[in-house]
Amino acid sequence: MDQPPRVQQYFLTADNGFSVTLLNYGAVIQSIKVPSSKAQTEVCLGYLRPDEYVTDNACLGAVVGRYCNRIAYGQYSTQRGTFQLPVNNNEHHLHGGPNGFHKKYWEFVERFDGDSPGIKLSCTSIDGEEGYPGNVTATATYRIVNGKRLVLDLEATSDQETPLNLTGHAYFNLNSDPSSIENHHLHVNANQYLPVDASCLPTGEIKEVKGSDFDFTNSTALGARIHSDNPQIAQLSGIDHNFVLANPTKDTQLAATVFSPQSHIQLRVYTNMPGLQVYTGNHLSGQHQPYQGLCLEPQYYPDSPNQRHFPNCFLQPGETYHHQIIYEFGWE
Repeated sequence: MDQPPRVQQYFLTADNGFSVTLLNYGAVIQSIKVPSSKAQTEVCLGYLRPDEYVTDNACLGAVVGRYCNRIAYGQYSTQRGTFQLPVNNNEHHLHGGPNGFHKKYWEFVERFDGDSPGIKLSCTSIDGEEGYPGNVTATATYRIVNGKRLVLDLEATSDQETPLNLTGHAYFNLNSDPSSIENHHLHVNANQYLPVDASCLPTGEIKEVKGSDFDFTNSTALGARIHSDNPQIAQLSGIDHNFVLANPTKDTQLAATVFSPQSHIQLRVYTNMPGLQVYTGNHLSGQHQPYQGLCLEPQYYPDSPNQRHFPNCFLQPGETYHHQIIYEFGWE
């Protein structure tokens, strides 16, 4: 009888002490430690024991797919018909469903040594899994570059047309202790955002951030914004919105910058995707408290399969999906 899969760890370390711990389960980032002036500082929210991720419901550190974020009522239609997906977030489909990529054991493919240590993992989603059409093969390649960058390359192919929207779901806390992210200063390279209804589904409107509590075009402390009486924020107890990135070339460009005045650690996030979901950990629970971690999730816009004025999220046979996310850290 085959043995059940088990959660395995992979360790990447740069010469300067910058280190990353990854898991085969969910292709999770379990830990990121930066070599700050006093000691290594943990900047990624997670669990101490790898097996705790199996029962985690917050997608901590995972690669999320086939479709990160929400699809309205778990349903979308194309010329090939109507597809019904699991409903696992109120009345909507969230993060690929209850058995999405974040709940898969990814297979080891290759390890990279030398100046840019890394690991490559893969997983397969069969035709009809979670209601999606097509057999999809995806890979996640993590590398440490220049002792300060964690580069994540996500690639996928399919033998049928399918919506595909992969992202990294790490929760960051740049403080030197696991306190609230409310002291973090955030800059987002976006002049527009997507308003949502009370179930966090985009209304379809694209709205200017100028003059609102969604204006992070200048670096701004999160605390005052998280507890704003703006109806968009108050109904969700914080920020859980997609920002329209200023990225006309579709190259990998700067999406957001976060800075902790407590630790003096900075994070810059780069992506080639058109959107960035900013989630302030409003509903974290259990071992982690609300507002203890900040998610910066580059992606296609939520509910794009149903809102065709949003950027096209469908992967066609013969195409290769490629999403690059770069997490670049700076410290004093």
